[in-house]
Amino acid sequence: MVSLRTGSGYNFFLIKSNDKRPLSFHNKEGYHQPAFCILVEDRQAVFKSLKAINVEFGDIVLRDRDSCGTDLEILDPDGNKFQLCQQ
Repeated sequence: MVSLRTGSGYNFFLIKSNDKRPLSFHNKEGYHQPAFCILVEDRQAVFKSLKAINVEFGDIVLRDRDSCGTDLEILDPDGNKFQLCQQ
C-alpha cells in the first residue's frame, strides 16, 4: 500500500488488490482516459517520491495542455492510468 498525504490533510491510498476492475477506460473517441487526476504543485517531485519508495510504473507520458498546465500520465503495471496534473 502507498499512502499520499496532501497539503490540505487529505490522504490518497494506492492499495494492491486481486480484483481486476480497471481504474481507467476508453472514451468514445478511443482515448485511454484516466478515471481521476491528482492536482499537484510539482508533478516531478511527486513522481520522484513515488519512485523512491519503489512504486512500479508502466508507460509515462508528459502532455502540455497549454493554459491548463501539464499532465504526467502514468500507467501502473496493471494498465490503470492516472494523471499528476500541474498548473
